[in-house]
Amino acid sequence: MSENNKKLVAQERTVIGKQVKQLRREGLTPAVVYGKHEPVSIQLETHSTSLILRDADSNDLLTLDLNGEERLVLVRDVQRHITRHELMHIDFYEVSAGETITVDASLVTINEPQVEEAGSATQLLFTVSIEAIPSKLISEIEVDLSLIKSTSDVISVADLVIPEGVTLLTDSDVAV
Repeated sequence: MSENNKKLVAQERTVIGKQVKQLRREGLTPAVVYGKHEPVSIQLETHSTSLILRDADSNDLLTLDLNGEERLVLVRDVQRHITRHELMHIDFYEVSAGETITVDASLVTINEPQVEEAGSATQLLFTVSIEAIPSKLISEIEVDLSLIKSTSDVISVADLVIPEGVTLLTDSDVAV
């Protein structure tokens, strides 16, 4: 996970339903924060939010300044306009710094298989479930293809290198 320097500023939103079109015309994006407390409808400035979300990884922890109160959040869902790709709505999930949470991390292949005979490597699994405190969350786990020495070799979840503080929840026998 990257350093927690991504900060969004939001205000509570009273406008709901079809009236949110006017918010969007004013350069604001409607959103909701759910998690520990009751869900809160909020609004954020669209341009600055787009810039932050563009550079954020899927499991990046963000600081949300809501009416002067800072909350730690993860982005759970981003809805964009189908043709203009403008932000339409965002769902944030509030987390506590010391509580473990479960997320999916993408599997990214590195290196080449060390196989001399003809063949190809097929990736069967693209994400794994992990558990960690928010400060230890990661978005990606590398799969080292150089572990494949023959066409009969299989890389399983047990072969993945997991950072300290992260618990792998996916069954270790599953082929990657």
